[in-house]
Amino acid sequence: MEELCGKNAGPGDQIEDEWGALLAGQAIVEIGSGGPVSASNLGKKERVRQWQVQLLASKRLPAIERASAGDTLARLGDPRFDDKHWYLPGEPLFGFKYIPAGGFVMGTKPGDVAGLVKKYGGDKEWFERETPQHTVYLPAYWMAKFPVTVAQFKAFVDDKKYKPVSDTSLLGLPTHPVVDVSWYDALEYCTWLTGRLQRMAGKQKSEDEQESVFWEELANGTLVVTLPSEAEWEKAARSTDGREFPWDGEFTPDRANVEMNIGRTSAVGCFPKGESPYGLLDISGNVWEWTRSIYNTYPYDPTDGRESLKAVKERSRVLRGGAFHFNHRLARCAFRHWRNPGSWRRSLGFRVVVGASPISGS
Repeated sequence: MEELCGKNAGPGDQIEDEWGALLAGQAIVEIGSGGPVSASNLGKKERVRQWQVQLLASKRLPAIERASAGDTLARLGDPRFDDKHWYLPGEPLFGFKYIPAGGFVMGTKPGDVAGLVKKYGGDKEWFERETPQHTVYLPAYWMAKFPVTVAQFKAFVDDKKYKPVSDTSLLGLPTHPVVDVSWYDALEYCTWLTGRLQRMAGKQKSEDEQESVFWEELANGTLVVTLPSEAEWEKAARSTDGREFPWDGEFTPDRANVEMNIGRTSAVGCFPKGESPYGLLDISGNVWEWTRSIYNTYPYDPTDGRESLKAVKERSRVLRGGAFHFNHRLARCAFRHWRNPGSWRRSLGFRVVVGASPISGS
């Protein structure tokens, strides 16, 4: 092990150091050392574990190797997540990223449809669902950095004694996005997490203005945890400049888990080059993400009933972001997909926001 990973991660590391650390992590897992180790080996295990965190953000390792590091980290215990707070990210505001109030460009111009068909192939109707392009104004909100993970969803299931639509939702590695969840499962998780955060909100103090607003308005009930509207999702993914993907520029395979380049879901955070302007990861690829919005034609109008949480069950809800086994054209910021809210699939997951309470009427 010392030959493979004999030093701590840090500035000046070479590609040979990264490959050695990757192999050391795989070796620990394969020989069954993911559990308790002797006191003399604790330092070695921790060194290897910290290396795996750095490997997730490597700009030199291919996607498959970064995903392998993520899986190793999941088995060794991922220090990015706080086990005392429902396995949310161990960051300020538990990883919720601030999305400022204001307008953004939503959708696609009708005149661009022919070019998109030529570029990506497929039926023009796929792209016409995104038209017309229009400006939407949103209040400020906070979006989760990652999709909800298996560990986070399991914390909810165990605490509430909740019965999800499928027990397979609990079977993945803890830091992979949860899948096989329905829209209703996702909403139940949101309600549960709202209660947990509101109970602790009154005790939180911060000198940062945004953080103070986050905790104060959670405490007084102005803010809740919910699914994003599709408008909130799209703004968080593409910001205000109408970009096609969350990053600046064209698609490249090292930016998103799509097209079976890994062949399965990956631990969240394995694609740092796919980061959105607001600091969100995995918002393109990995899993489709439920939104709270009913599918309806554009222009987007939140007052026309599409944001109702109590609409009839037959009304399909919008999915965004693409998934690991879909073409990258579906991982574009503007692409719209939908499913019946009771659906569950191996590629259906969700991400949450902290924002104003959504419309609950019929």
